[in-house]
Amino acid sequence: MKIEPQEKIAIIGYNGAGKSTLIKLLLKLYKPTEGKIIINNCDYEDLNEKSLRKSFSSTFQNYQIYSMSVLENVLLRKRINKEDDEIVWNALKKVGLAKKIKELPLGLDTILTKEFDNQGLVLSGGEAQKLAIARIFASDAPIIILDEPTASLDPLMEYEINKKILD
Repeated sequence: MKIEPQEKIAIIGYNGAGKSTLIKLLLKLYKPTEGKIIINNCDYEDLNEKSLRKSFSSTFQNYQIYSMSVLENVLLRKRINKEDDEIVWNALKKVGLAKKIKELPLGLDTILTKEFDNQGLVLSGGEAQKLAIARIFASDAPIIILDEPTASLDPLMEYEINKKILD
């Protein structure tokens, strides 16, 4: 398979066909047992895991919501500056969560889940999935991988998010 820059592809197949395994191979979560992976004319085995993974923004079907702030859940790190707030607000707008978060007293600093904070916000399944998808919109990684990221969303929201991803 050869994928060109700016190319958008979909890999479709039966359950168990290896779609998620292919993604995990690309992210060096698995090592190939046969064949060869070449990325930008470099042998996959020679690529540094950490820098390779920084090239990817991915949302998997088994995403995780962490007991930390909305902002930290989207960026997957602490706030560095005010620009981070704008990045997160833009990502939340794209997935349809900005209005809900803006209405909360602590906004982006609202803690998610009740694991460590009894006042924490518990998102519905669809809202949690939207938040996980917001991570790709907040990322500047050149390669986006989505592994069934909209499974818990209603068809209209799935259509809207897919449209934004393809823009």
